[in-house]
Amino acid sequence: ATLKMAAMNESYGVTPVQSSRSEQRRGAAFPQKTHLARVDSHSSFSANVKGAHELHAYSTKDNELNISNGPIADRGCTDLVCLGVLCVVWLFFISLSFWGMAAGNPTKLYAPRDFSGSFCGLSKEYNREPDAKFEDFPLHSYMMNVSGSIEHIAKELVCSSVAEAALQALLEPEEMATYMCGCCKTPCRSCWQAYEVSNFPSVESLSGSVMGQMHDLTDPARALDLFNVAGPNSGNFNNLFGKVGKYFIETCVKKCDHTGYVNGSLATRTYVYRPDPDVLWRRAWDKLVLDDRFKKDITDGFTFQALPKSECPYDARYCVPFPGIGFGEGDMGYCNFQVPGDVAKAIGSGLDKLGLGELDDKASHSMGSAMGDVMETLDVFLIVAFAALAYGFACLVLLRFFVKPAVWAFVILVFAMLAGGSAAALVLSDRCNGDTLVAAGKTYASSVASSAAASVTGTSFEQEKMTGEGADYRGMQTSTRTGRACQPWDELKPHIHATTSDRYPTSDLSKNYCRNPNGTALTIWCFTTDPSTRWEYCSPLGSSLLERECPTGYAIGDERVRTAMKVLACIVGVLALLWLLWVCCVWSRINLAIALYEAAAQFVYSTPSIILVPVLQTLVALGWFAFWSFSVASLVSQVPTAYAPEGFYSWEEAVGNSNERGKCNSLRPEGFAWKYGGNEAVSDDPCSGNKGDTTGIEPKCWKCAPPRYVFDAKFALSFFTLLWNNELIIAIGICIIAGAASGWFFSRPDSKDYVAKAFVRTAAYNVFRYHVGSLAMGAAIIAIVRFIRYVLTYVENNVKETQSKVVMVLFKVVQCCLWCMEGCLRYVNKNAYIQIAILGRNFCSAAQAAFFLIMRNAVRFAVLGFFGWVMRLIGLATIVVATAFTGFVLLESLDPTISPIVPMVLFVLFAYIVGCSFMNIYALSADTMLQCVIASEEMKLPDEAIPQKFVELRSYAEDRTNGGKAVANATRE
Repeated sequence: ATLKMAAMNESYGVTPVQSSRSEQRRGAAFPQKTHLARVDSHSSFSANVKGAHELHAYSTKDNELNISNGPIADRGCTDLVCLGVLCVVWLFFISLSFWGMAAGNPTKLYAPRDFSGSFCGLSKEYNREPDAKFEDFPLHSYMMNVSGSIEHIAKELVCSSVAEAALQALLEPEEMATYMCGCCKTPCRSCWQAYEVSNFPSVESLSGSVMGQMHDLTDPARALDLFNVAGPNSGNFNNLFGKVGKYFIETCVKKCDHTGYVNGSLATRTYVYRPDPDVLWRRAWDKLVLDDRFKKDITDGFTFQALPKSECPYDARYCVPFPGIGFGEGDMGYCNFQVPGDVAKAIGSGLDKLGLGELDDKASHSMGSAMGDVMETLDVFLIVAFAALAYGFACLVLLRFFVKPAVWAFVILVFAMLAGGSAAALVLSDRCNGDTLVAAGKTYASSVASSAAASVTGTSFEQEKMTGEGADYRGMQTSTRTGRACQPWDELKPHIHATTSDRYPTSDLSKNYCRNPNGTALTIWCFTTDPSTRWEYCSPLGSSLLERECPTGYAIGDERVRTAMKVLACIVGVLALLWLLWVCCVWSRINLAIALYEAAAQFVYSTPSIILVPVLQTLVALGWFAFWSFSVASLVSQVPTAYAPEGFYSWEEAVGNSNERGKCNSLRPEGFAWKYGGNEAVSDDPCSGNKGDTTGIEPKCWKCAPPRYVFDAKFALSFFTLLWNNELIIAIGICIIAGAASGWFFSRPDSKDYVAKAFVRTAAYNVFRYHVGSLAMGAAIIAIVRFIRYVLTYVENNVKETQSKVVMVLFKVVQCCLWCMEGCLRYVNKNAYIQIAILGRNFCSAAQAAFFLIMRNAVRFAVLGFFGWVMRLIGLATIVVATAFTGFVLLESLDPTISPIVPMVLFVLFAYIVGCSFMNIYALSADTMLQCVIASEEMKLPDEAIPQKFVELRSYAEDRTNGGKAVANATRE
């Protein structure tokens, strides 16, 4: 491979015109450029490449390539086939969009729906009831769910002991068994436990209880008693709004306010309650209705007033207003709950607890207040918007001067955090009871210092050993645990004492060594030379390197935890050393990264028109997304008629069970099941049977309603188009910024045509004139991977209830791999777009060159990427914090009475967008300039062709290049 590459170097390589460093020193900072006569197509780094197939990014076979004056001007159209595919997809999507707008109805995505899934205010072609005219009933309201509201009352009547005794003579044995099961008087599959009912000695006592409860529900004048805890219903309805689905049913109505019908001033319909056909005690109820002892109570007590069909287009059972609850017209066609003051007072604490007495008022007030705050602070927002832009520019200006100190401060901070964390973990592992962290740290530092001093002086740690309390210690420790020097035993300053060598002749109280005379203390100690501290305990020399004894016990009592802390300290300490070693190894790369980011800041500062690129990107993206949203709304609203089955089902058949889905939720997006009350006017209804007689059949009273939208092949194509166009917009922005940055990099401020050079305009022209096809190809690759990821996520959510955990883990693994793949492709694509901007290549060649470019310069790319992330984070945080602070100060000064929450959220959001725009341009410019530096090395551009600050930074690479070429030449010879 080396011989082959050397031969290729000889075949393609020629010597460029060299520049004189002395002339450069004598001349201006940017002397007149020397154009290359011919350019070496392969750098002599080739000798270090693994194989001859790994061509350099900056090479050409025609020896005509020259970027010393910026991106090449002689370029042609690339990847026209992909551009043609993109145009076909656009035409197909536009055609599909116009067809969808004609056939679909986006209103279905947000229009109110009733309990059966019909759309309020839409014509019958969008509803499943053929005879309904819902276009005349545009408002969504709630009526009483009669079955759910009075089921407990009706069951109390029919399941009472009095009723059971009467039914013994009225029901057949099989019917009686069904009744007993329905009332849970005997164990059966529909009962979890026995149903507890009150025992009434007579029909009259039963009637008094049941009728008292029903009158509260059927007589509007007694609405207050319904919510009275001392009334017949005992406050059972005070949790009314906590169980909306039980007590209310959604309907479409002509108007929200039905006061005239409720108070009896307008004509109404009547509805006599009868249990649903699938209720097991329905047959018993029908028998009691025919019994003279119960007939009057059931007929009178269970009769409700319902709205006329001109106001509510359903059967009377679905049009019964709930007593005491009114409605007012709200937004988007929805009626809002309104609780009158007297009813609210009757509900009392229950309403206050739920906060629903003022629910709609609060919601409306909150939304209106938020919008009002935004409108009233519009002038402040405009000022803050300009401030955010100013802070963005100011941040880039400051970064020109503070990149180097910021980067090195970050390097030092990371090392300090790692080293400090290691030291803290080590200190905590040996901290004694009663010691603070600071005191323990001082003790440890003192021990380390003493041990180091002893090592320097040649002291053996063998004599530092001691047993027990240290009465036998004869070591040479002269400092306490906190680092204070010990007072000599025979001196009486600064502390007067009687512990001298004369008094304790056997304790070796010589000089100022720590001792424990006669073992009277917990461990060795000494008097200190600090007048404010009489004495302190000591630790033997070298104890910091071993486990230090604590006479009072360790703060961390578990030895395993202390050992784990020591291991953690070692690991973090090793990381600190590795960090320091890594910084030393990549020192020159860090300097290169600093120079690149300084140049990037200078580029953005001197070319302010580049800021328009992300602004226009955002506007185009928003316009495209708005069109796509309206198009896809029309497409997904076309729910096929057969999507939700038309049959009648039992509850389990409709919604399924824990093992399988039901008919109504078998597809995704799933519909829902709704209760059908039957049609007693016909003789073959699957729910109500033969005109209400369900003898011999199993009533099937559940039907399926379709979802608001559906995902099909049309949506899949539209979604892929969205992803592709989004990625294309991003790619165009990258390529334009890269082209402008590279043009600026190779330009000279003192040249005659510098002012006339429109870097952004030229870059945009090159992109749209020549390379949309190549950018579309790169965008398509990312879009395909993202599309597969979203499809897998969609499938996973749909099958997670039916698949094993192993299958779900495999889904997660595949998605994780695709996520990593997308990240790698996105990084390679970004560098490929830079290649396209500079060299005008097609996408495949640019991607291949970018890949090998990254491989050959992995350390440089890694260092630039890492510190680039740091600089972006610092810049973004600076812009957001400064903007937020400015906005808050302006709000407090100009509009002190307005709540700052919503405006501040908008300020921060806008500042974040501005900050991302500035810092993304900043980072992308630095990435581009790195490729320009590498190009100047691999193409052997003279020093005059690049900014002066990069000449010395690339010299180390040139030295390696010359060495590599010498090796190749020697091998060839």
